[in-house]
Amino acid sequence: MKYLATVRPREGVEIPDPVSLARQSRAYFADYMAQGVIECMYQFADGEGSIAILDVESEEAAWALINANPSHSYAYHEVKALVDGPEAFDRFIAVMEQAVPG
Repeated sequence: MKYLATVRPREGVEIPDPVSLARQSRAYFADYMAQGVIECMYQFADGEGSIAILDVESEEAAWALINANPSHSYAYHEVKALVDGPEAFDRFIAVMEQAVPG
């Protein structure tokens, strides 16, 4: 299943060695992207966080992946399950056809 992970930095938290942490996080993302577990990751242009698309079995697996990130304790995280766009439209149309006759 696919999940959207949104990450925002915690305000007022001092990172002891930000360069080392950034290198560790970069290696973490490169490894999981090479495995196909993280499909993509983008930083916000303003530097105020990032998003990633995760391909894991469950929300618990998504949180385990997030918690494995070396920088996880320096940020706020949100995880949302995703559904395929065309499939979502098909479900909506089927529900509406039953709810609204004709």
